[in-house]
Amino acid sequence: MKKENEYYTVSQMCRLTGTTRKSLYLYDKEEILKPLLREGPQQHKLYGKEQLDILKDIEKYRKAGFYLSDIKLLMEAEKSMEKDIVKGVLIRLNDQLEEISQYIQRTQEILKEMEQEDFSH
Repeated sequence: MKKENEYYTVSQMCRLTGTTRKSLYLYDKEEILKPLLREGPQQHKLYGKEQLDILKDIEKYRKAGFYLSDIKLLMEAEKSMEKDIVKGVLIRLNDQLEEISQYIQRTQEILKEMEQEDFSH
């Protein structure tokens, strides 16, 4: 069992959540997830249990198609605004799905035209 004051290194955070070092660096840079503290001359990043839980949430949102800007907004929002943010992401994803469906339909039409041209030659 972990002690309350035990810290997680970057490697441990990545292993426990399935994220990459690059993603963890990006979350720090974008101020979505900051290390709890930096230690030693190399300023190694250390994280606590709360940061681990936040990272798990971030990864959950990323896998659902949230942009980093959506996640940052969600992390900074009051509890009462969270559902509205998620609904906004859902609307955007549905719009993207519709757009992709149109691309697929147009591409199928192009292919059909090409196949008809091949057949007529």
